Amino acid sequence: MRQTASRWAGATIIPGLKNGNGFTRRLTSGFNLSAITILQSGNPFFVGAYNPLSLVDTAGVTVTQANYQSELAAGHFAFAANSGNYSADGDNNNVPK
Repeated sequence: MRQTASRWAGATIIPGLKNGNGFTRRLTSGFNLSAITILQSGNPFFVGAYNPLSLVDTAGVTVTQANYQSELAAGHFAFAANSGNYSADGDNNNVPK
């Protein structure tokens, strides 16, 4: 499938109220409005992390249920290279938001 893309960008200065006292002119002047629109065809690009959470104890300690809290408080945990589930919520279907 051939992908196509159309892009549009624009900006305009919004004039302030010229008929008013100095406060009103200052309050309503100096605003810009800008927009960027991109329209694309083709298959969507989707990024996800489907691997389960895998932590490594950087102090070389075997993590057990008894010492988990103390190791966590000491900052001895790091994500393993193949780790997923970065929110650590038990759902392995993490998608950036």
